[in-house]
Amino acid sequence: MLRLGTQINITPSTLDHCYDVELADGRIIGLNTILRGCTLNLLNHPFNINLMLVELGSFDAIISMDWLAKYQVVIACAEKIVRIPWGNETLIIHGDGSNQGNATRLSIISCTKTEKYVMKGFPVFLAHITTKEVEDKS
Repeated sequence: MLRLGTQINITPSTLDHCYDVELADGRIIGLNTILRGCTLNLLNHPFNINLMLVELGSFDAIISMDWLAKYQVVIACAEKIVRIPWGNETLIIHGDGSNQGNATRLSIISCTKTEKYVMKGFPVFLAHITTKEVEDKS
């Protein structure tokens, strides 16, 4: 199990289906283990999230499009910020680390900056997650 998984006191559940995850190196791995009922703390605001563990270098978690849609998250790339509605307010997370002393910091980097890291030999991981079609066994 991954480092993050050992730091969370939640027993993993096994799904009845498997997700195929293609990594940047072309390998496809199957995932069917989930940590249900985790809490993601952003700017001291708790959000419910289920986590599937996969080792991706220095990333602790990758948040799915479904989760982003559920919380109506807006990613403003040009401004390097993420907006999350929270009741009558909007949480704003700055990708440049200027969250006024709050611990939450996102690593948002441009394609050009990513290319520079790749050219310098830094490892890059990218995952695209899809669901497998479940066969009707009846």
